[in-house]
This record gives sequence, C-alpha cells and structure tokens, in this order.
Amino acid sequence: MKKINDKELAVQSLYNYVQFFNEKDKDKILNCLHFPHMAHSENNDPIIYKNKDELWEYLSFLYNKLETEEDWDHSTLDKAVIINSSKNAVQCSVEFNRRYKNKQSYASAVGIFTSTKKDGKWGLQLRTMIPSSGNVTLAGANTK
Repeated sequence: MKKINDKELAVQSLYNYVQFFNEKDKDKILNCLHFPHMAHSENNDPIIYKNKDELWEYLSFLYNKLETEEDWDHSTLDKAVIINSSKNAVQCSVEFNRRYKNKQSYASAVGIFTSTKKDGKWGLQLRTMIPSSGNVTLAGANTK
C-alpha cells in the first residue's frame, strides 16, 4: 500500500473542502478547515473568520444565495497545482467552477488556496480567489 506524503494530504484537504461544501455537511466542512481562516476575493478586503460559528454564518448566507439566485447545484475544483511548500504549509494554484445540475459551468474562478498542518492534520486555511468568467459570489465577498 502506497504511503501518502504530506504534500498529497495537503492537496487532498482542498478537494475535501469542495466535496463537503457540495454535500452541505456542516461538521465535515468546518473540520477540514483551520482557524483563523482567511478568505479574500477580487477587490474585497480579506475576511478573517475567527472560528467555526463565524464561518458557518457566512456559508449559510452563501448557500442561500447560490441556490436562490444562481441555480447552483455543485462546485468543482478542476485544478490544484502546488506552487510553494514547506513542512507545514502548501500553496496551490487553483481553478474551480460553479455548476448547474446538468454539470455545465456558469462561473469560474482562479486563485491560491493554502493548506496548513496543525496538530498533525492538514486543513485549508487561506483562500484568495478572482472570478475568471461569469458572475460568481466568492468567499470573502461583502455580504452587506
């Protein structure tokens, strides 16, 4: 059986986040992240979520917006390529798409996700994204 190395675990943590986001599994989503958790999008100031409750409040708002205004069905992480790494942090260039039920993309974004290793566990801790097509609401967007 092949042993999975730290870089593979770090990248897998990014895919886990998207999978659990699609499943709307609150506990799994929040447990695959590290806090404080930073999200930044486009020309918005970065938002730092201090804890799970703060982030879940935002994600609840986002789910409602995605489903009522965008007819969102799921998101896909289509690329995660390591661009920098150290013993306890891995930065990946990422591309993802928001998709309708028929799997057609209606919006995409590119950016950098950083996974960190804390207490022996890899988790997504920083997301900075820029829309590349369509109208996409990204984590870190102003909700007011």
